[in-house]
Amino acid sequence: MSNLIDPTPAILVVDDDPRQISAYQSLFSPQAETGAALSTLAQLVDAKPQAENANPPPTFSLLTAQQGDEAVAVFAVSLKTNQPVRVAFIDMRMPPGMNGLQTAEKLRELDSCVYIVIVTAYTDVDMTNISEVLQEDVLFVRKPFQAEEVMQIARNFCQAWARDRELTRLKAQLEQNAECNLYEAALYEVTQGVLADMADKINAQSGLLTYLSTQFKVEAEQKPSFEHVTGTVLDESRQLSQLVKALQKLSVESDQVSVFSVRDLISELQVLIPALASEHECIRVRWELNVPEYTTFHSYFSKLILAVAALLKNAEEALYNRCQKTKGFDGLIRIQLATDEHGATLTVVDNGNGCQSVDTKLFFQPGFTQKPGHAGMGLTMVAQFVEKVGGHISLDSPGENRGMRAQLRFPLNFHQ
Repeated sequence: MSNLIDPTPAILVVDDDPRQISAYQSLFSPQAETGAALSTLAQLVDAKPQAENANPPPTFSLLTAQQGDEAVAVFAVSLKTNQPVRVAFIDMRMPPGMNGLQTAEKLRELDSCVYIVIVTAYTDVDMTNISEVLQEDVLFVRKPFQAEEVMQIARNFCQAWARDRELTRLKAQLEQNAECNLYEAALYEVTQGVLADMADKINAQSGLLTYLSTQFKVEAEQKPSFEHVTGTVLDESRQLSQLVKALQKLSVESDQVSVFSVRDLISELQVLIPALASEHECIRVRWELNVPEYTTFHSYFSKLILAVAALLKNAEEALYNRCQKTKGFDGLIRIQLATDEHGATLTVVDNGNGCQSVDTKLFFQPGFTQKPGHAGMGLTMVAQFVEKVGGHISLDSPGENRGMRAQLRFPLNFHQ
């Protein structure tokens, strides 16, 4: 939570009596001596000076006005300069202009958060009517009053104003998080149905192809072509089936910590990114494992998969782009994995587009992208995983068309 008391919270005093204005200034001015300030106010209100060794009161940024119209103008300026008034001490009767209630109404129209203190020396003021008009966050103080009372009101209301702002911010954040959670839940329900339907159709196609190849006689001269076509479709169906299962697993286990091996990690990545398992005409993938495939991790499997997949997709796209621009380009992605007693280090190096001298920390901010048509959320997922497990991510490039190097550092065993 942010500090509840701003170093110089703003207070507005509205009173048609210049002596009262001077008294407030003496009390709230940071340059005034405490004893002298209270003595000054004590001459106008029923106050006793504090002891000389008492702690000095907090300082405030004091704004003053002698009429309601002037107060509204001063208040509006404070809002424009992003220094809103937290508390307004308003005299009830200020002829010939607006009275205190009318002035308070105008201030509340500009900012509903301001606390109002109605100050009056008259007994015929209708407190019930004032409460009905201003509703809440309003206090009545009768003259004469003690200076310590004024200081205490100012301090408490400034703290309450700051707490209100913090609670409003937290409420907005919670509402935003709730919207995101509802969206994710709805997305989960929709995608699970779609994925299940895809899986059924893929399995049905595979069964149909198997049935055709066994039940129908194919002429000898057509058999090689038939087997090639059916074999290709069957292979693609199996790949799609594996992809559907991988996506289902990611959505179900996104917040689960589990035990998995290097082999599990590689297999899942190869399903999600087929280019990792098969050679492309201009892209080669080289796994450089300095650890046995049976090495295990205890972490967020799905979050790690998504983080590494985002790094690999970023490298893959950079190579595709350069391949299209450079004839005979030989793209290479090197995936290095090493472990030590403190954790694991996964490094992805490519010789793709690279980037100019840009602060690479920007790449992990939500919405940042240098690619047209992209949402800029891929590498943000990497940053979220790193923050979740207390890891580290670095991204650097020697320059344009000189490739990129991404290094992900994370603990072998993460404990929630």
